[in-house]
Amino acid sequence: MYYVGNTGWGLIGLLAVIAAVVLLVTGRYPKQLFDLVLGMNRWVLRVAGYAGLMTDRLRRRMIPAVQARVWRDCVSTTLS
Repeated sequence: MYYVGNTGWGLIGLLAVIAAVVLLVTGRYPKQLFDLVLGMNRWVLRVAGYAGLMTDRLRRRMIPAVQARVWRDCVSTTLS
């Protein structure tokens, strides 16, 4: 696996710069651009929160039959 690192500003940063230029020229922040940037920020934070809260531990109250099948699948993929 390769580490790419920070590759630049990304699309949100580019849209923010475009909005800043439009704001300087017209004196107004475009509502459609604001909605797009806000929606993209919400999506990024939602995905980051979801990924950050993931865990590989089994739930404590899982149905025993399902838990046995999950355990068997985990062990078989780990050993193979």
